[in-house]
Amino acid sequence: MAELLRTPLVPAAMIRSASTGTLEVKEPLNFWCGARVKPMAVKNVEAVYEPATGRVLCEMVPCGADEVDQAIKSAHSAF
Repeated sequence: MAELLRTPLVPAAMIRSASTGTLEVKEPLNFWCGARVKPMAVKNVEAVYEPATGRVLCEMVPCGADEVDQAIKSAHSAF
């Protein structure tokens, strides 16, 4: 568990480049049970824009009810 707390969710190089407008999100941001989780179904995809330039950073795939339940159960077990 301590190892997970020391491992950053986003690499430092990505954070440093975020202010320059070069950040691109290529991995799913859902994180539970100690790992990144890809969406079960890809529907209702929305573009996420960088406010300063209007450039598309990534596409957001919303979670479904089953995924939200899994995330909640994972959070309860972690607590």
